[in-house]
Amino acid sequence: MERDVLIRPAGLPARAARTALWARVVRAVTGEVRARRARARPGGPGGPGDLLDAVLGATPPGTPAAQVAQVYLLLFRTSVAPVGHVVAWALLSAATHDVDLADVSAESAVRESLRLWPVAWLLGRPALRAHRVGGVRLEPGESVSVCVYLLHRDDRHWPQAARFHPGRWDGPGPRGPYLPFGGGPFICAGAAVAQTLATGLLAAVTDGARLEVRGGRGRPHVAGIITPPSFQLRRTPARP
Repeated sequence: MERDVLIRPAGLPARAARTALWARVVRAVTGEVRARRARARPGGPGGPGDLLDAVLGATPPGTPAAQVAQVYLLLFRTSVAPVGHVVAWALLSAATHDVDLADVSAESAVRESLRLWPVAWLLGRPALRAHRVGGVRLEPGESVSVCVYLLHRDDRHWPQAARFHPGRWDGPGPRGPYLPFGGGPFICAGAAVAQTLATGLLAAVTDGARLEVRGGRGRPHVAGIITPPSFQLRRTPARP
């Protein structure tokens, strides 16, 4: 999953290797679906144990195991990976900018993480009719790309744009355009869910604990999402 979701190599040989790896992942998850169906139907006392159990419980009994596996992997790529992305960047950014996450709300920290490191960092749309955008004439079929990463770091719209400052979300202070999941009718359908899950996860990690980040000083990896450099998080429960 790490090699497929977080690192997407370019070039024909690399793409072929990635396709083969993806097929192996699908086969492995398909086998797990069949094994769980053979044991028992998920959703018993205590509810589903993980995301795959939840998918199994929501699909009709006759759904082919390979289709269940594809749905699970789609959910992983569109929900689990982005949530981990947002929380990881919040933890690393707070350590880099000397922000104590115990002193800020998890919701504000998640919003600020999404501002600096948006999940959808580059958006593209085709022009369906001829019109002008920003003084540039577009013809049908041409594409318009918006780099949300740069938009969120524009000092003309965001004071101290390069700084991780969760407090900017706590009041009515000046804030610029904000499109971490896209916008309008094309906004990501899971945006609200992902933001809620990330907020809950960050709150759970920071609650009653002292955090220490080690590493994370390398370059981010830019692919489908902007992955933070490798780092270690040391979490020590706070003494009463």
